[in-house]
Amino acid sequence: CMQKCAGMRSRIALLLLLAIMPLGEAHADGMGSAVNLGIAVMLLGSISFMMGLFYLTNLRDEDLRHYSWYVISSTISIFCAVLLFQAFNGLVEAYILGHDDEEGFELMVDMVHMMLWYTGLQLFLAYTSGAISMLAADGDEGSVAASSEDDEKERKEITLQVKCWAVLLGHITGFAAINAFAQLQQQFKENLCMAGIVPIIAWVGLFLLCRITHDIRMGVISMDSHETLREKIWNEGTEETENDVVGLAVAFVTVQWLRLAISGDMPNVEGEESTVDLTSHSTSQIAMLLGIGIAFTMFEAMRVKYRLHQSRIVSQFRNIVSMCFAWCLFFSSDWLVCHFIFADNPKSMVKHVVLALFVTACALALIFVLDKIADMPETSGEIDHIVRSIVMALGILIGFSWEKSFDVAVANIASKVHAIPAVETKLVLALSLATLVIPAWRMHILPTVLKFEEEDEEKDEEEVEETDGNEMAQSEGLQGVREPATASMPLFGQVAPASCAVPQVVKPG
Repeated sequence: CMQKCAGMRSRIALLLLLAIMPLGEAHADGMGSAVNLGIAVMLLGSISFMMGLFYLTNLRDEDLRHYSWYVISSTISIFCAVLLFQAFNGLVEAYILGHDDEEGFELMVDMVHMMLWYTGLQLFLAYTSGAISMLAADGDEGSVAASSEDDEKERKEITLQVKCWAVLLGHITGFAAINAFAQLQQQFKENLCMAGIVPIIAWVGLFLLCRITHDIRMGVISMDSHETLREKIWNEGTEETENDVVGLAVAFVTVQWLRLAISGDMPNVEGEESTVDLTSHSTSQIAMLLGIGIAFTMFEAMRVKYRLHQSRIVSQFRNIVSMCFAWCLFFSSDWLVCHFIFADNPKSMVKHVVLALFVTACALALIFVLDKIADMPETSGEIDHIVRSIVMALGILIGFSWEKSFDVAVANIASKVHAIPAVETKLVLALSLATLVIPAWRMHILPTVLKFEEEDEEKDEEEVEETDGNEMAQSEGLQGVREPATASMPLFGQVAPASCAVPQVVKPG
């Protein structure tokens, strides 16, 4: 009964999010009314959003509760990462690029900017884990084989530290890669075929980069007589983060190309369109973009069905598919909201807030659907990995949509401050928000997520062992049926029944 009540409350919260959508249709009489409308939408939406999360994180369904925490963690991390990247990228555009419209120079600067974040990610994770610092110089301490209580506590602390900075810096690096390869794609915005090659270039380039850093890590680890605990956590955490970077960047430029193919217009580096283009999309174009996103997930499900070989490329492909679905959902929602509600003012602050609320409602509703799919007896354990990957992508989607709203708010505040330049004001505000949010996320949310991830991994291992055991038992049973029949073949006469323990020879006559 309590489960049904909690589920009903969650649905009511989602309906509240959708119920405030018509507020965007109100006509503002002057600036004061527009500001009041924006505050009203933010107030109602934020309260509904927070209460909905309370219901979701306290559901009795274990999987839904885990997914809810995954979404919250991904939302907060991507929100902080994008906000910080936009602030630093603003400094690069203001003080390095300036008013230089040379596209080749801008592309070079963006590529260097991406490489700086990527290199910083590698070095900082190596230092944070203790793999290349004085913390790891104690010989056999931190051995993978160690299993004492102190070593377990140390393992959890190192994992938490590495995971925290891996997620944040990985997302920042991912958006730096988006910025770089989207800028490359802008060179071919009039050529559909060449623009479609950029996602392949991005994947190949990032894969080779990941391969180089992987070989460097293996070289560092091979310098010791054994792989220490810190080196193991460093290698696994960095590889997972690199796969996330690939998924973010390759999926974004892929969806950029899809939007060009569907609408005929290439969005800018940040995925934004002009007012005319944004309001000119038809319902068939909206449905086509969303349908392609769903087709990506169906293709991944087929891959799982036929159990193709698992490798790092497959892991990256899963991330790309999940993020393609998330980007398609976000931009199709943007087209939908602008087409039906904000045709007159598609770039207003209220529109960004309503879009964030709408995307949040859709993502949370999808979590219920995905959980039902994962609970079906026909689905395999590998489907759970796909569902978890899509849930993470939905969390990134929610965080990105809310960051867009806050980015507009920060830009408006920065434009009113005249003591320091606007780009520096934006950086100060971004750092202030990150300083407030990141410690709370690390201390109270990320440990819970890591605990749930360990529980899910243990459950997956148990399912794999159970499946292997059943297959082995079936195989032994088949052999047991065949072997007595072969052994009971007499020299003459009838074949003895297979159920006989000792073969008997039936004499002729």
